[in-house]
Amino acid sequence: MNTRIDRVFRVPETIPAEFRRVFAAYRIGGLSAFAYHAGLLVALLLFSLVELALVNVVSCLLWLTAVRLLGRGRVLAGVNVAMFELFMHAIAASAFLGWAFGFQWYLLFVPVNVFFLPRGRRALKLFYSAATVIVIAGLYLLELQRPPIYDTSPAAATIVFVLNWSILIAVISANVAYYRELADRLEEEIRRQNERAHALLLNILPKSIADRLESESDGHIVSHYPETTILFCDIVRFTELTGELEPSELVELLNELFAGIDTLCDREELEKIKTIGDAYMIAAGCPHEYDDHAERAARCALSIRDLFAASPTARRHDLNVRIGLHTGPVVAGVIGKRKFAFDLWGQTVNVASRMESHGEPGCIHVSEATAGRLAGRFELVRRGNISVKGIGRMTTWFLQGMRPAHSA
Repeated sequence: MNTRIDRVFRVPETIPAEFRRVFAAYRIGGLSAFAYHAGLLVALLLFSLVELALVNVVSCLLWLTAVRLLGRGRVLAGVNVAMFELFMHAIAASAFLGWAFGFQWYLLFVPVNVFFLPRGRRALKLFYSAATVIVIAGLYLLELQRPPIYDTSPAAATIVFVLNWSILIAVISANVAYYRELADRLEEEIRRQNERAHALLLNILPKSIADRLESESDGHIVSHYPETTILFCDIVRFTELTGELEPSELVELLNELFAGIDTLCDREELEKIKTIGDAYMIAAGCPHEYDDHAERAARCALSIRDLFAASPTARRHDLNVRIGLHTGPVVAGVIGKRKFAFDLWGQTVNVASRMESHGEPGCIHVSEATAGRLAGRFELVRRGNISVKGIGRMTTWFLQGMRPAHSA
């Protein structure tokens, strides 16, 4: 269906975008009107109605001119010629044959078609609409004051009246069908674009945040989470590796390792917040809140450690991972107007970052706040009271693994 319509209503690239829908309708309408008037011309000559035949010769020339103007990209000029022909033919046919034949009703094409012009041009649309009303009223008054030039039988008037209205209904229906097809295509395209935009948002933002961003008109997304667990991990020796590998190899290696972490995040239903160079930031309990956020983050941290230990790529390049965890409140929100980013702020984020940077390769360094929530389910080794840059002295722990009773 769409292929056939595309073939019939093909619009040249030279036509301005605002006139493309008008062009297709008027080109088909113009050619159809020319064919109609050419056939009518033959019929009028057979019945020796020479004056009306001459009117139809002019109508044929006007419709050919309108189509020609459309083909040259002068769409508005072509529309004006078409409107002039409709007025001219309706007035002449009504004057010669009278109101009963129904030629005046072809003027209904004028407001129907002129309002399909692009936005703006209000004066032109109002002019043609007003002219339609005035001319139809004038033809009716003319009918009341004097008889038509030709004396025809009521049977002929009835036959032509029915024929004219059949054509009128068919053409208006074709216009409605054409614009309905355009509307359906536009709605389908809007739906596809919305789906693509939503999918893109989901690659950037958590689903709940993306949904809020689309539904809230002010776009101001901010939330407070009273307790979350933040995980930072950093690839040890990656910076040295940047001078040893080709850029493409470096990116491929980082993508392989981070893709593995992505999978582990999804498994525990954690939220990937961002990557910063060779560092990876994860949130548990934000924006999806659950009571076991610390346990989920701990399981993810253990899996990340195992991932690097088992990865042939990491072993080949002597890479390791350093992981830090801390639990506490955070503020989360969307920042930026052009490039959206869901981010977290607060001391909890800072401490989690310090747990990572003050940790050891291959180890999971956790704060006392996190250790307290993992006690009894995980094996923890007290590191002691250490000085943490920008924070002060803290008692920290190393997470070793899950207790056997909770490892299933």
